[in-house]
Amino acid sequence: MSISQEDVPESVEEVLREFLQRRFIDISVALDQPARYVERKEMPYKPQVGSIYYFGNPGTHNYDPAILSEGWWGLKSTGWIKIA
Repeated sequence: MSISQEDVPESVEEVLREFLQRRFIDISVALDQPARYVERKEMPYKPQVGSIYYFGNPGTHNYDPAILSEGWWGLKSTGWIKIA
Protein backbone atom coordinates (compact mmCIF):
# COMPACT_ATOMS: atom_id res chain seq x y z
CA MET A 1 0.00 0.00 0.00
CA SER A 2 1.34 3.38 -0.85
CA ILE A 3 0.21 6.42 1.10
CA SER A 4 1.73 9.72 0.07
CA GLN A 5 4.44 11.07 2.33
CA GLU A 6 4.02 14.53 3.79
CA ASP A 7 5.96 16.39 6.47
CA VAL A 8 4.16 17.24 9.70
CA PRO A 9 3.41 21.01 9.79
CA GLU A 10 5.07 23.18 12.42
CA SER A 11 1.86 24.99 13.36
CA VAL A 12 -0.37 23.17 15.82
CA GLU A 13 -3.46 25.06 14.82
CA GLU A 14 -5.41 24.99 11.55
CA VAL A 15 -2.56 23.63 9.43
CA LEU A 16 -2.19 20.55 11.67
CA ARG A 17 -5.94 19.89 11.61
CA GLU A 18 -5.91 20.02 7.81
CA PHE A 19 -2.85 17.75 7.67
CA LEU A 20 -4.49 15.13 9.91
CA GLN A 21 -7.72 15.28 7.93
CA ARG A 22 -5.80 14.53 4.70
CA ARG A 23 -4.00 11.59 6.38
CA PHE A 24 -7.28 10.08 7.63
CA ILE A 25 -8.87 10.46 4.19
CA ASP A 26 -5.88 8.76 2.52
CA ILE A 27 -6.03 5.85 4.96
CA SER A 28 -9.80 5.51 4.66
CA VAL A 29 -9.66 5.41 0.86
CA ALA A 30 -6.84 2.85 0.92
CA LEU A 31 -8.68 0.56 3.35
CA ASP A 32 -11.83 0.69 1.22
CA GLN A 33 -9.96 -0.83 -1.74
CA PRO A 34 -8.71 -4.24 -0.48
CA ALA A 35 -8.99 -5.86 -3.92
CA ARG A 36 -6.32 -3.45 -5.10
CA TYR A 37 -3.77 -4.96 -2.72
CA VAL A 38 -2.42 -8.48 -2.88
CA GLU A 39 -2.26 -10.56 0.28
CA ARG A 40 1.34 -10.90 1.43
CA LYS A 41 2.60 -14.47 1.42
CA GLU A 42 5.68 -13.56 3.47
CA MET A 43 7.04 -10.70 5.56
CA PRO A 44 8.32 -7.66 3.65
CA TYR A 45 12.11 -7.71 3.22
CA LYS A 46 12.66 -4.31 4.86
CA PRO A 47 9.39 -3.01 6.34
CA GLN A 48 9.43 0.68 7.23
CA VAL A 49 7.65 2.44 10.08
CA GLY A 50 4.39 3.85 8.72
CA SER A 51 3.91 1.09 6.13
CA ILE A 52 0.61 -0.81 5.96
CA TYR A 53 0.30 -4.39 4.66
CA TYR A 54 -2.48 -6.92 4.23
CA PHE A 55 -1.48 -10.26 5.76
CA GLY A 56 -3.42 -13.48 5.18
CA ASN A 57 -3.96 -16.34 7.59
CA PRO A 58 -0.82 -16.48 9.79
CA GLY A 59 -1.36 -20.22 10.26
CA THR A 60 -0.53 -20.83 6.60
CA HIS A 61 2.32 -18.30 6.18
CA ASN A 62 5.60 -17.54 7.90
CA TYR A 63 4.88 -14.10 9.40
CA ASP A 64 6.34 -12.21 12.34
CA PRO A 65 4.95 -13.73 15.58
CA ALA A 66 3.22 -10.39 16.28
CA ILE A 67 0.91 -10.92 13.27
CA LEU A 68 -1.87 -12.88 14.98
CA SER A 69 -4.70 -12.74 12.46
CA GLU A 70 -5.63 -11.96 8.88
CA GLY A 71 -6.12 -8.29 8.04
CA TRP A 72 -4.46 -4.92 7.64
CA TRP A 73 -1.36 -4.37 9.80
CA GLY A 74 0.71 -1.24 10.21
CA LEU A 75 4.27 -0.96 11.46
CA LYS A 76 4.84 1.52 14.28
CA SER A 77 8.16 2.27 15.93
CA THR A 78 7.04 -0.04 18.76
CA GLY A 79 6.05 -2.94 16.48
CA TRP A 80 3.11 -4.25 14.42
CA ILE A 81 -0.45 -3.11 15.14
CA LYS A 82 -3.67 -4.36 13.56
CA ILE A 83 -5.60 -1.48 12.02
CA ALA A 84 -8.62 -3.17 10.46
